[in-house]
Amino acid sequence: MRWVTAGFGCLLMVCAGTIYLLPAWGDGLRSQAQLSVSDYNLVATGLNAGTWLGVIGGALYDKVGPLPTGFCATVLLLLGYFGIRLCVQGILPPKTWLIVIFALIIGQGSGFV
Repeated sequence: MRWVTAGFGCLLMVCAGTIYLLPAWGDGLRSQAQLSVSDYNLVATGLNAGTWLGVIGGALYDKVGPLPTGFCATVLLLLGYFGIRLCVQGILPPKTWLIVIFALIIGQGSGFV
């Protein structure tokens, strides 16, 4: 059981660091969503602002423990990344404000981890 817990802990740490990979996938996002430089900077600010709200994840952790908090982090990360993907594919409108909201959700999910 300890190895399973250690494995999932490592997976969560990898997921928590995905916001630091913005330079790796940011150029593709910028070109496919046709974002200007200032719009791209808003997306980056959204990612950072989501982590600044990490107090919410800490309060949830204190109240219910690590398992529900980790589950919430997983849901938030999936929702955020999938939402950006839908915007880039044109299924959702590729509006800057919508991508920034999904970036905030990603940042919040990283803060929960």
